[in-house]
Amino acid sequence: MIKGPPNPVTVGEFYIQATDFWDAVKASFPQVAEVFNSRPEDETVAKYRHENGGHFLFRPFCLVVFAKTVRVLMSRGFSIADSLKVLAGIQMDIGKDPWCHVVWNPNKRTMINKNEPLIRNLLLSLTGQPLSPNDFDLNVEYKKTVGEAQTSFRP
Repeated sequence: MIKGPPNPVTVGEFYIQATDFWDAVKASFPQVAEVFNSRPEDETVAKYRHENGGHFLFRPFCLVVFAKTVRVLMSRGFSIADSLKVLAGIQMDIGKDPWCHVVWNPNKRTMINKNEPLIRNLLLSLTGQPLSPNDFDLNVEYKKTVGEAQTSFRP
């Protein structure tokens, strides 16, 4: 076990990576930039996180899966900026397909904080990327998750 404070060089490198990530997120997602550029008293985040779900990136669980998906894309040779550009083309309202009944329960108006492999693979599929792992059965997992819910989305 390492004792003492973290190495300042490591902390600095991590800070640069985190700053680069958030700068790229703000560049690709105007909603995030709007919140970053607002004042807390403006309550701008309420536009994107509300009782009908809201934007995918304004839910912590979704943001974690999103960041992991960016990492998958980066492992395939995408830059952070290019990863975010392709992901920015996806419908991100969690109250709508394909996210409704996967990350959002419209009846209870609550998050569904599970299904990480399905969510990651939906993100990859919607950007035209191969699934991870390659043998993940998106159709089966999506149908199993949404069950009998009315959805027009077909993976």
